[in-house]
Amino acid sequence: MPFFEAKHSPVFGVSIGYGVALSKNYTGGLYAGLDFGYRYQISERSALAVVFFAQFQQAKVNTKQTIEGEEFVHKTGREFVTPGVKLALYF
Repeated sequence: MPFFEAKHSPVFGVSIGYGVALSKNYTGGLYAGLDFGYRYQISERSALAVVFFAQFQQAKVNTKQTIEGEEFVHKTGREFVTPGVKLALYF
């Protein structure tokens, strides 16, 4: 979202939530994101934006292995950080 409606304006966004599990081996975890960039107003109804972002995702992983009839469970957590750039056209 732009800070103000002008021909040139900075943009900023924040997201936070909880990621859901995609399989029984992975459990969900914290999700957070941060966006900041520049927005150029092309016309009254359209704009172009370049946004830099970073996203953080946390997950817990359960690994089960059976060795000679005995089951072993390994539980661990992982964090993923994804940086990037978005180019957006609003109309």
